[in-house]
Amino acid sequence: GFDHVFLFGASAWVLPKWRQILARSVILAVESRPIECRGSDLCWHCEDCFQPWKDLVVPPVTSLPITRSLLAFSQPVAQRTLVMSWHGQHANASDPEVRRAYRITNETVRLDLFELAG
Repeated sequence: GFDHVFLFGASAWVLPKWRQILARSVILAVESRPIECRGSDLCWHCEDCFQPWKDLVVPPVTSLPITRSLLAFSQPVAQRTLVMSWHGQHANASDPEVRRAYRITNETVRLDLFELAG
């Protein structure tokens, strides 16, 4: 019930029957639209997993070296032509399992951003 808090620290909420088990629990998650799969080749972004009246999105940690790198390349707003940042991978990642997961869900936005950035 509400006396339990569960953390999902990845884009897929991997816990069989989590909807039944955690229906009345508070969920902390890094994704409000996690990836759900049926079998190994049918996956989608869940539209109703996150309940904003009880659940919280917790941004992932940005490590100090990454923060320093972002600050080193930072420019004044007026000089920026494009600003983008995300945690995670993309459909052309070097890890075949990561590539597969992004392609199964037909995730194309990040690849489009790469193309836009040149």
